[in-house]
Amino acid sequence: MTTRNRKQVTSTKNTEIEDPITGFKSIQIRRLAYRAGAERIESDTYDCVRQVISEQVSDLLRNILVFTTHTDRKTVTLEDLEGALESKGKFLMAGGNTARDIKKSKAKAKKPKKVPTDEGSSSDPPKKPHRFRPGTVANQEIKRNQETSDRLIFKQNRFEAYVRDLTKKQLSNWGKSQTTLRFSKEFFKLFQVVMEEYLVRLLERATKASAHANRKSISKKDVDFIYAITSQ
Repeated sequence: MTTRNRKQVTSTKNTEIEDPITGFKSIQIRRLAYRAGAERIESDTYDCVRQVISEQVSDLLRNILVFTTHTDRKTVTLEDLEGALESKGKFLMAGGNTARDIKKSKAKAKKPKKVPTDEGSSSDPPKKPHRFRPGTVANQEIKRNQETSDRLIFKQNRFEAYVRDLTKKQLSNWGKSQTTLRFSKEFFKLFQVVMEEYLVRLLERATKASAHANRKSISKKDVDFIYAITSQ
């Protein structure tokens, strides 16, 4: 093969765009099932879970964009995600924290204020700065990381690209194709945590449904049954 033909082959490969939903691999969905306590999962269940992801992300993102565009803002924030969940009777949970708590944990630590000293007290010994016990700061850092990043399964760049693509489609359906929205720094990670936790709870109930039917593996009809009940 000549170099000219190689360039043509590589150019055609680069133009192909993979569907993000089909890009969610079976091993990633299987890890969610293992987290839900399932022992096995049948082959026809993977496409069913991908369909659930597509419907749930589209539905929740539509409500989020309603909150954002209603206030004529150009940035999607965590408060929009929190409001969209509360409108469905759910609450934003990421390790037990709300959006405001996560923002606080991301904030930089404030420097201690300097206490002005009198001129005549120069001979007094300087006050020692407060020090935590050994390991306290490390435990706080570990806890903060556990609260904000909850063992994400899907690749974040693929999930982010999928959400951005859905946002453009939704805005074009509303006749706002010229509008461009930005997203806050923590939005995609927290949105992904919410969706993965929803899938874990769905697969947990599907596992109980399969056990009720004296089966050890989750099948498509178990997921369809639980999704039909919970989506009403």
